[in-house]
Amino acid sequence: MDEDFVFTIVLHYWGKIKTNPFTYEGGQVNRVENIKSDEMSFIEILNIGKEFGYDETDIWMYRVPTVPFAGGLRYLDTDIEVLNMVKFAKVYNEVEVYVVFLNEGVALCDIMEADNNEGDGQVASEVSKEVVEDHVRLSNCKQYKRNACKRVKIKVGRKGYSGGIDAVRVGSDLVARSGVGAENDAAETRWESETSAVVSSSSDDESRPRYPQYQEPKAFTELKFELGMQFATKQDVTDAVRHYSVFKGVQLRFKKNDKIRVRVKCVYGCPFELFFGKMANEDTWQLKLMKDEHNCGTQLKNKHASYKWLGKHLVEDVKNDPKVKTISIKRQVAAKFNVHISRHVAYRAKRVAKQLIRWILPFIGLDGCHLKGQYTGQLLTAIGKDANNGVYPIAYAVAEAELKESWEWFLEMLFKDIGDLSYESWTFMSDQQKGLVPTFEKLMPVDHRQWAAARATNMAEFEIEMEKIKDINVKAWKWLDGHPKEHWSRASFSAYS
Repeated sequence: MDEDFVFTIVLHYWGKIKTNPFTYEGGQVNRVENIKSDEMSFIEILNIGKEFGYDETDIWMYRVPTVPFAGGLRYLDTDIEVLNMVKFAKVYNEVEVYVVFLNEGVALCDIMEADNNEGDGQVASEVSKEVVEDHVRLSNCKQYKRNACKRVKIKVGRKGYSGGIDAVRVGSDLVARSGVGAENDAAETRWESETSAVVSSSSDDESRPRYPQYQEPKAFTELKFELGMQFATKQDVTDAVRHYSVFKGVQLRFKKNDKIRVRVKCVYGCPFELFFGKMANEDTWQLKLMKDEHNCGTQLKNKHASYKWLGKHLVEDVKNDPKVKTISIKRQVAAKFNVHISRHVAYRAKRVAKQLIRWILPFIGLDGCHLKGQYTGQLLTAIGKDANNGVYPIAYAVAEAELKESWEWFLEMLFKDIGDLSYESWTFMSDQQKGLVPTFEKLMPVDHRQWAAARATNMAEFEIEMEKIKDINVKAWKWLDGHPKEHWSRASFSAYS
């Protein structure tokens, strides 16, 4: 589309096709206004109709404006046909969409095949030449009927339809709607079942489309986009695009990137295109249009391979060799990701990786448990939390018994590893382990200074404790002194509060 615009869809639903005369009888009408042309895809059509019990297995059609109902119906089951419908909407500002349950399909196809030949002349006379040239004619009804005859027998019973006809998914599946010309026969190999099944009218979840969910790759592996794929956040969308760009070695750019849509195209103008849209009344994003076709060569320089992105993927390499040279990181990136980077980018990527390695929360939980079996004793453990609130084992040891001497030895070894406690804001938590409390009093005589000041019952005692805090950490003293004392110190509490 040269220019984006908004239009209206007039949705006719819960009705049936009647042949004498050829009309859409019964049902209801719903006007969906302010639809943006650049966001339209077959997925959007399904999202409009799913609240009325329809999905991709049903028959979707639109009527060419100004053309009678009998000759103006066109099948609507791929992104290409949706784009053709949008071209009519650009001329007439609105378009009528009809949907019927699958049992109407074969009979409807016979009628449309006969009537469509008569309607083509009317289209040419009443619609602009540009629109007609781009318009895709009626789908091959003979092929449709052949698919219908091959169908697996599934008894359908949905609200709005009380019949008992056998039916199955017919037409292009979600992948075929990517707009690259997949035929309806491809859908036959992707049927959900080759055996009989029963779908009851009460199972609303089964009557709605189920879309694939995006899972962040755990390593540098191939990421495959699927039409309809859903993403929890917009950040997941942009991260997935960057991962795909680096893995495939293609240069992609965000042509549009705002609060409700993200459109991605190839920098060098090849047909590749992705369009993501934010779903209505949800934080979820969805892949609504996909043209997965590249004719450009592999690019060795990629702006999406930034130092932040590389740092996340180099954590294990830097952890195994913290003193790795910048030139070695350049070689590793070239071999692992097939990307050439500068020494400056390599240096910053190494720094990010080190920050991620060190990013453990200053919290340590201490505990002990009995060992049962051939080798008895007591297992002493020190457990931390990583940035994702996951368990991070720091140290463990096996002792003969849980005694003060055992904990004293264990903590002395632990403190040597984690550094001087006078400069680190560690928080330790434990239950009433035997010997642990007196061990802390011996090895950490400066604990709980803030709470000593908070529990002080008079200002003289409060000032003494604050001076102790100042001697240990001036920044901590300034931070505490900057808060109103009546909010946190017992010495300043009002007698009437």
